[in-house]
Formats: sequence, structure tokens, C-alpha cells
Amino acid sequence: MMKNSFKIFSAFIFLIALSIAFSAFRAEAPKAAALTSLWYEYDGSGSITDASNYDLLASQPSGEEEAAAICEGNQEICVIQAPEGSSGKPATFDGTMTTEISDAQTNHVESANVKLRQE
Repeated sequence: MMKNSFKIFSAFIFLIALSIAFSAFRAEAPKAAALTSLWYEYDGSGSITDASNYDLLASQPSGEEEAAAICEGNQEICVIQAPEGSSGKPATFDGTMTTEISDAQTNHVESANVKLRQE
């Protein structure tokens, strides 16, 4: 009886050790790539919620205040901070970004990612 108990206990310990060993080599799920957000200027043509109407600023502002200082004019969309796309354009806007741009234009209130031309 003692031999059987020892064999069962040994098999149990072996299975625990084996499961720990295999879990140590389990592949990690790939981490989502962090999107780089850059500042883009509205080119004044077309819809303010269409990413293709924005051009990458050649000199990136160091923060919100510097981005706002770029903008002069008449309370229209000036610059936005959005995820990097391709060919000097931002990535296609998601619903949140579209709403943020529209709200800024309609309510004449800037946000962290949308700066208006000021009078």
C-alpha cells in the first residue's frame, strides 16, 4: 500500500513540475504597437473630419501650448494631434476623434488634441 501511495505522490509531483516547466516557455501574446501621435494642420479644404485634409507639421510642437501658439485666425480648426498614418497624413479618424473635432468646431472650445485658430 505504501509503494502505491509513493508512486501516486511521485506522479503528482512530476505533473506539477512538468506543468511549471511548460508554462515558463509559453509564448507571450504580441503586445499592441503603441501608436505615435503627431500634430497635423488642417489644409482648409474639405471636411474637417476627413484625415486626408490634414498635413503633417514639419516642425512638431513640444506640447499643447506650443501647438495652440501656431494658430491664428477665426476660431476654425487649426491643428490636431492624431495617430500617425502614412504619406504625411494622420491615420483614418475613429469615431472619438471625429466627435472631438466636430465638438471643438461647433462649440469653439479646444481640447487636448484639437486646437482652433483664435481671433
